[in-house]
Order: sequence, then C-alpha cells, then structure tokens
Amino acid sequence: MSRTFEHGSAWIRADFHLHTKADKEFDYKENDFLDKYIERLKNEQIQVGAITNHNKFDVEEFKNLRKKALKEDIFLLAGAELSVNDAASGIHCLIIFDYETWYVGGENYIEDHFLKSAFEGIANRYHENTSCNYSLKEVLQKLDLHRKKGRDSFVIMAHVEQKSGFLKEMGGGRIENFAKNALFKELVLGFQKVRTFDLMQKLNVWFENAVPAFVEGSDCKNLEEVGKAKIQKDVERKSFIKVGEFSFEATKYALIHSKTRLKNEKSISKKPFLRSATFQTGKKEKKVFFNSGLNTLIGIRGSGKSSLFETLRFGLGIDLNDQENKDDWRYKTDIVQNMLGNGKVTLEIFNEIENKNYFIQRKSDGNWQILDSQQKAIPNLPINSLFEVIYFGQKDLADVGKNFNKNLIETLLEKKLKSTKEDIAKTEFNLKKAVGDVKNLKKFLEQKANVEANIATLKENIKKFEEYNLESKLNKQLGFDQDFHQIQSMLAFENEVLDNFKQLLDASLDQFSQYNAYESAENMEFFRDEVSERFGNFENNIRRIKKLIDSSRQDFEDFVLAKDDFEQKMQHLQAEFDQLKVEISIPFLNIEDYRKFKNSLENEKIKLKDYEKKAVELQKIQHLFESSLQGIVNLWKQEFDLINKETQTLNAQNLSIKIHLDYQGDKTTFLEMLKNCFRGSNLIENLHLKKIIENYQNFVEIYNDLYKSDSVLHQILSGGNLLASFQYKFNEAMGNLLTFRIPDKYILEYKGKELQKHSLGQRATALISFVLMNQNKHLVMIDQPEDDLDNQTIFRDLIQEINHLKAETQFILVTHNPNIPVLGDSEQVVVCNFFEEQISFENGSIDKKSIQQKIVDVMEGGKEAFDKRNNIYGIWKP
Repeated sequence: MSRTFEHGSAWIRADFHLHTKADKEFDYKENDFLDKYIERLKNEQIQVGAITNHNKFDVEEFKNLRKKALKEDIFLLAGAELSVNDAASGIHCLIIFDYETWYVGGENYIEDHFLKSAFEGIANRYHENTSCNYSLKEVLQKLDLHRKKGRDSFVIMAHVEQKSGFLKEMGGGRIENFAKNALFKELVLGFQKVRTFDLMQKLNVWFENAVPAFVEGSDCKNLEEVGKAKIQKDVERKSFIKVGEFSFEATKYALIHSKTRLKNEKSISKKPFLRSATFQTGKKEKKVFFNSGLNTLIGIRGSGKSSLFETLRFGLGIDLNDQENKDDWRYKTDIVQNMLGNGKVTLEIFNEIENKNYFIQRKSDGNWQILDSQQKAIPNLPINSLFEVIYFGQKDLADVGKNFNKNLIETLLEKKLKSTKEDIAKTEFNLKKAVGDVKNLKKFLEQKANVEANIATLKENIKKFEEYNLESKLNKQLGFDQDFHQIQSMLAFENEVLDNFKQLLDASLDQFSQYNAYESAENMEFFRDEVSERFGNFENNIRRIKKLIDSSRQDFEDFVLAKDDFEQKMQHLQAEFDQLKVEISIPFLNIEDYRKFKNSLENEKIKLKDYEKKAVELQKIQHLFESSLQGIVNLWKQEFDLINKETQTLNAQNLSIKIHLDYQGDKTTFLEMLKNCFRGSNLIENLHLKKIIENYQNFVEIYNDLYKSDSVLHQILSGGNLLASFQYKFNEAMGNLLTFRIPDKYILEYKGKELQKHSLGQRATALISFVLMNQNKHLVMIDQPEDDLDNQTIFRDLIQEINHLKAETQFILVTHNPNIPVLGDSEQVVVCNFFEEQISFENGSIDKKSIQQKIVDVMEGGKEAFDKRNNIYGIWKP
C-alpha cells in the first residue's frame, strides 16, 4: 500500500487538466520527457493528475507515465479534452475514464470505440478547436451507454469562464436546462477554473445548491507549466482532494462529495492527534495507524476490537475506578493484560502544525513515560497536559444516562475547572490538617492543669525547707545542678544549630559546580563580567561561612571538654554535700528532697511555658481553620457558578438539550452520608435526619450550629442523649464531614422533557449529542455508541455531528453498525481479526477496496445479503 494512505484518507493535491507531449499543442522535443514530466509533478506536490490531451488518448504514453508516476506515489487518470459540437465556439469537456474498464486485454475503448466514433469523418481532429460530431447531450448519452456496459467515467467542464467554456458559451436558459438534466447531474462532477463570485451565486440558484465541484487544472502547454497553479488576486488556485486510495472510484467519490472532500488548500489538523499505536509483547510487535479524523474499529464479536480500544485507553493514562463497577473494571483490566502480556504500548502523538512527534510509552505494570521526537524522556509531564481525551467504554453512556451527574460535565470542562479544583483540594487539605492539629493541641493542653497543680505542690514543699532557713545552705549544690543543666542545654542547642548549618551548606555547595558549568550562547560577555563575578562572590562567602562553621565545631568540642571538667568538679564537691546532709538533721524533712523539688519546679515551669506557646499556636490554627472553613464554602460556590455559567451558555444555543442545576441539591447523597456517619446514634431517618437535610445545605452549616443552644439543630435533636451522641460522632469524623461536598443536582431535559422520562435509546441519543456538541478534547473515544440507538438516530444525531466535528477533533469508535464507517466517511477503518490466539489488524479508509469488502462481509452479513438488501430497497424506492 502507498505510504500516502498509511494513516487512511489523506488530503493530496490534484490537477484535473494536464496535457503531455502527445498533445499537438504541447511544446517539448527532447527524449527525456517522462522523467522531466514526473519530476515536475513531484515538485508541485501533485499526487492525482488527469491526462487530458485534446481529442486524443495515447495509450502507450499514458501507460509509461502511469507506471513511472506510481513509483513516486503519483496517480494518473486516463482522460481526454473533448471539443464538443455545441454553442458557437464549441464546448471543451474533460472526460475522465476508468482506465481499468476502458482498457481491457489490450482493447482500447477510449480511442477505438469512443474518440474515433466522435470524430468519424472529421479531419485534423487533434487541434484543440476541432469539434467532434456530438453535442454535449449526445456525449453524455454515449458515456452513459458505456457506463451501462461496465465502463465508468465522469466529466469536468474545462475553463468554464473562458472561450469554449461551458459558462462562457452557454446562455443562462440553457445552463438552467442542463442543471435539470439527470445525465448532466450524474456525469458532470466538476467545473474547472470558476473565478467570478456573482456567477457562483447564480450557479447555486440554477443547480439548487447542488453545483458540481469547482476544481483546478494547470492546462499546461509546456513542461514549465505542468502543475503550475493559476493566480487570482495574488492567490494560487489549487485543488486538494481527500482520498484513501489511488483509484478512479476514490477520485470520483471525492468530487461527488466535494463539500467534505475537496478544498482549495491542504487540510492540516489544528489539534494534536493519535497517529499510531505500537504493541510490544516479547519480540513480537504490532502497529496500528490512525487518522486525525474518524477512525472506526470493526470486526466480528471476539475479534479484539475492545482489546485494542481498551489498550489505547490504558496507554493514554485513563485509569478506571475499580470501586464503581468491579466486574467491568476486571474485564477491561484483563483484556489489556492479555493484549500486552509483560510488554508495553507506545502511542505516537503528532502535532501537525508544529510538525512535532511525542511518544507515550506505558508498560503493562502501569508505569509510563513521555518521550520527545528524539526519544528523550520528558520527566514529570502529565499525559493529559499533552493530549486530552474523553472516553466512554461499552454501556458507559447508557449508564450515565441512568443518573446524569456532574462527572460528565466536569470531564468536558476539565480545563476550565482545573484551577478551582486545585484550590479546593488545597483548602480541603488545610482544613483536614487544621481539624487534626486542633484536636491534638486541645488534648495536649488538657494536661496544663496538672502542670499548674504540680507547680503549686512543689512550691508548698519547698516552703517547708525555707521555714528552717535551709535554702542558703543547700543553694550551692542546687546552683551547681542548675548550672550543669544549663550547660547541657546550651550544648544541645549548639550541636543542633551546627548540624543544621552543615546539612544546608553541604547540599548548597554541591550545586555550585552545576551553576558554574552554564555557558550563555547569546549573552557571553554579560555572564562573564556581571553574572559570573557576582555569583563567584556569593560562592566565596558561602565557603567562608563553611570554614566558620567548621571552626565553630572545634569550639563546640572544646565546650564539651569544659562541660566534662565541670562535671568532675561537681563530683569532687559531692563529699562536701554529703557532709552537709549529716549536719542538717530535721525530723520529717529529707534533705535530698529539696534538690529534687527545686529541679522538678524548674522543669514544670519550662513545661508551663511550652503550654502557653501551644495555646498561642492553637489560636493561630483555629484562625486558619475558620478561614479554611469559609474558603471551602466559597470555592464550592465558585465551582458551581463556573459550571452553571457554562451550562447557561449551552442552554442559550436553543439546542434540544437543556441542563438545570441546583446548588448542592443532591439530598439523596446528603441523607446517605448522614446515615452512614451517624449510624448507632439512635437518630431516626424521618424524624431527625430528613429534618436536618431540609434545614441545612451541607455539613459546614451543621457545624456552625453544633453548640448553639437556640439553633434548629438543637431543636431537632432535643431530648435524651441524641444531641450529645450527634456532637460526639460529628467531632470524631469532623475532617471528612467538613470537606464533603454535597453534590449539585443536575436535571437534563431533552426536547422539553426530563431525561429520565425518556426511553433508554432517547437518553443515549441525548447524551451522545451533548458530548459531541460540547467537548473540546483532542480525541473522543466511544465503544459501540450505537447501543440502544436506532439507525435514524445514528445518522441524524451521531454521524452528522461527527462529520461536522472531525475536521478539528479525532474520533475512535468501536462499532458493529455499517452506517458509522460508511455514512461517516471514515478516514481510517481498522479491521480486527483473532486467529490462533493472536490479534491482527488491517488499516485503510473506506476508499480501499479490501476494506469495503470487509465492511460488507463483517457488517452487512456478506455480499449476498448486501445485494439482496439493495434489491429490496430498490423495490421499496419511494
């Protein structure tokens, strides 16, 4: 297969009016014509060209050109520019023949059966102004006869506004007549070189907005003009067609569907898209190619469509929640594991505007990395910042339809909600932390009374010694004790400071070499004279500080030795202290206790200061708690207002879908949370819990009334131990309760009626329409969107919307419905096949004949069923 169509349909340049050396009007006498001609087409990036020599078809020249062109990924169509015997100066028609059916077994039907007949009895037929025997209507009739015998063709009216052009030579009345002629409408697919805007407007009226395609052709008379675009108002006039195969049929189809398959400039995807997926298991490797438009995965049941689809989802970093539907999670996890084994999937993301490739690699164990176009890892880059996807697996849309909620809206508004959601998460963290810190500090401060009691007791005990004037005699020993404790505290502080400095300096000094290694490419002198000098001074100062710290460490060691000397001195004085105890003998007083009481008193005083510090800290944390509490409420409302604003914008578009929001209106979820958290507290659902949710919007409002004796909450829970039990359980779960966002209530109306009152199929239709109309992602992935939908709905609400969006959004759909790839004009069809425990893939657009056959076999039930159905529909024709 041509690499041009590796990714399915491609936009390629076409020239529908080419002449060659075989044409009498073409000026070239050299022998290297074939090579030079193909080189010109390559230089002009033309990949589809129609050879239309005047009144002539040179089959030998065409065969040689065609063969050489195909080697360069250029497809040439067989044709002739026929001068038709009509109007005053004749009409020039470009007739494009299906070469495969007009030249069969050496029989040249173009030259021998059509052109010779058209010019029978006419001399000098190869001159461009020599008209044939047929009028335009007769030409169409002759072509129709050949078509009925299996030889297809189509017509492009040449240089329509110039001499011998259809619009130039025909009057308005005759043009209107041709516009109503059935054969003209069937066979004439293009007008070449339309230039006048007013004329375009008239054509739309005459042809009732079904005008043949406006195409371009170089109409070359020499080699330099081959493929050269005509200029109109400084703009090059070119034709680009979207085809998925080099064939007559694909080209014809593109002209018939010119609104979506013909442009005057090459189409470039404005968003990044998934370009390919490579699956590696051991030494085996499989690659699937994707298009920036509509990609459909087809195959019989069990062929591996969902395996491919879910592995793409896995590779794109979309992980499933195993709590929502465990069976679904297990099934999808298993098929991904079976697809990858111990291998990995590599996804190529292509940004066509920037011409850059990125690669997402994800191993079967879940680890992933992103690589740039040089295969270098880009650390810490989230996948969804590179490529945004909206995903719906099998039955997901139907499940959402059963209970439409904010998750779908938030998926669609992910970017706009990102900042607010980050603020909410940060505030929730601060709030939970503050709740925990307040609990711990309050518990700690409960011991303050014990410390104050200990201080009072110790003071009373010390007072007894003071009554006997023993304080002065014992103070020397006590003073030594206090001095020793002070020295120990100072050493501990000094050691901690030195250690902290050392860690900071060691970590900092390691980074200087990294900064010094930088070399500026644009500001070398500035960095040398200004930056390097100043940064060098900073480094020198830091290294001096390091020396000071090292010197201070030696001073610390000397201080330790001094402490040891002091401790030895205390031991020498111990005998003196012991003698003093003997001399002092007072009943009921133990001299040793005085020393203990004094030391204990100092320790308790230190504890008391710590409690006072903690009390101040508690005030600060309580202030943070209060501000976070108000902050979380404000952020919830901010998030709601943002979503509500977006939905109101959608509602203003007069779509069939309307969304109505009620702030924190999901009372069912609120009630369930109350029941779960306050289970065992003897609260009755109808008597207590429902009254609470009727009067309070969220748990923050309940907290504000928790200890207000005149509050509604107290009235609801009055009597017995209900209030105390409620307060206890609320305090136990406070962090989780205060950060629990009561969901907003979403009511979706479809065609004026609440979604839940529609059938399942209508619900699915509404949701698909909503998703397609309001998504702004790079890729939309849906597994079997046709589930629960009828064919009319599929065409009206799904296919038509996709056809409208796929120019800017990539789609990957798994489907069993042939309407989706065929009517959706699928740019890439991936046919999945499972054989001998292996999944294989075939790529191609719906233009590719083998893909067309697969669609008929797999999706239509085979050619026999397909033909029979067509025959029946022919009988039923209205």
